[in-house]
Amino acid sequence: MLGVSRALVLVVGTAIIPLGLLLHGMILDTAYITYAIRGAAAVAVVLGIYWTRNNSPVPTSASVNAAMIASTSAAITFAIFEKSIAEFLGFTVDKVFAALFFSLTCILLITFIARTIKKRGMRIS
Repeated sequence: MLGVSRALVLVVGTAIIPLGLLLHGMILDTAYITYAIRGAAAVAVVLGIYWTRNNSPVPTSASVNAAMIASTSAAITFAIFEKSIAEFLGFTVDKVFAALFFSLTCILLITFIARTIKKRGMRIS
């Protein structure tokens, strides 16, 4: 798990540098993206602490990994295409809310799928 965390820090760091160049002069927006990513990580931590069954956390590590990737992608995508997304939806969506939504959705959906597969005794190849 520590290796995944280190890899995600490296990915986020390398993604933020070009994004900072793309959003030239928008230091606050670039910092806001990192806040969105940290907020999404907090969702995983809170669910891991408080959502337990038989003294072990319910969210799977695969769901948390997918949630971090999805929320990071969502925060960066919403930063780059903010105006286009607002025109498409008809209202603005904040980067933090998008990251939190994708984080929570991935954790819940992938945990449900993994538990269902485990309960039925199916193997994923």
